[in-house]
Amino acid sequence: MTIRRFAIVVSVFATFVFSVPAVHAAVLYTMPEMQQVDPADTVTLDVRLNSEQDTINAVQARLLYDPAALEVVEVSKAGSFLVLWTEEPKVDAKAGVITFSGGTPNGSYVVNGRLVTIVFRSKLLGSTNVLFDTGTSGVYRNDGLGTKVALTAKPATIDVALTGRSLVINSTTHPNPDAWYAKSFLQFDWNVTPEAVYAYLLTGDPTALPDTRFGASLREAMYSNIKDGAYTFILQEQLPNDTWGEPVRRRALVDTKPPEAFTPQLTRDVVPGKLALVFAATDITSSVSRYRVQEGDTVTDFAQSPYTLHDQTQHQRITVTAYDAAGNHIAATVAPSTTPVASRSFPVLPVVLGVLLVLVAGGAVVVVRRRR
Repeated sequence: MTIRRFAIVVSVFATFVFSVPAVHAAVLYTMPEMQQVDPADTVTLDVRLNSEQDTINAVQARLLYDPAALEVVEVSKAGSFLVLWTEEPKVDAKAGVITFSGGTPNGSYVVNGRLVTIVFRSKLLGSTNVLFDTGTSGVYRNDGLGTKVALTAKPATIDVALTGRSLVINSTTHPNPDAWYAKSFLQFDWNVTPEAVYAYLLTGDPTALPDTRFGASLREAMYSNIKDGAYTFILQEQLPNDTWGEPVRRRALVDTKPPEAFTPQLTRDVVPGKLALVFAATDITSSVSRYRVQEGDTVTDFAQSPYTLHDQTQHQRITVTAYDAAGNHIAATVAPSTTPVASRSFPVLPVVLGVLLVLVAGGAVVVVRRRR
């Protein structure tokens, strides 16, 4: 389904009252619009929309970046006002293109609405831009026709430089900022400058800023019973007799729950002539990263569905274990067959012999009758 057709369908479904078009230009932009980072730092951009007094119900976006300067770490839908996705966020790392499209069934008047959050890692020194392809990107009005509104797009600028910044955030609980951990306890520490004060914030909004009214001489921060999700720890430093410095950010990814329960299915329809196992699990936070299949003593790590059974008679219990990116896991089992699967196939030879015997017997009866 095209984004225009999607906009029309959603709009008609949502309302029978057509709005009167007005002359406005929707604005696609990022927050922040400009950042300065060190090489190998992560850069977080919120892709946002201001519909400028238009009620819209669908958005299509195509963003361009320099793959030599930036690497996409993640594109997250968390916190997006879009609820129906005609195209999930997709990254072409070779071409430097990010695309997605989606909508909201009742239409929305959007001010500073989040579409997606993109996390980049800087690779090269110098200034680089993240641009919207205005020829492909579009915002569609909730008017029953899917009318494409006028569009203004603002690029983001990322300046990768040796900033000489001395403030560095570490974490003993979540040492890799790009990895998921099954821990709801977070600990951060940083190198302290004498007589400096610090303000910090743990948030799901990577563009937020700490409240600098409550700066204190601290060297660590700890949080417990954190809900699952992607967080950003944001820290600012004020040196003696100086203004507050630029914020320093550190990601922390929390997923303490296993994937959802699932049921593997045996089938002969997927792999011709073979008994195969089909399975799929979901994990709403960090996603399923791998499967492990065990047939008796035979173990297959990183198994894929459909999985062709080693034992085609299925005499052994099968266990499929799904793991999410944080290492949480859930297992599903398939009981061994009480009747060998091979014996369940159509018994051609016995049936043929039976038919021959019936025919022979029938022929004998006919002959007897004729002799009489």
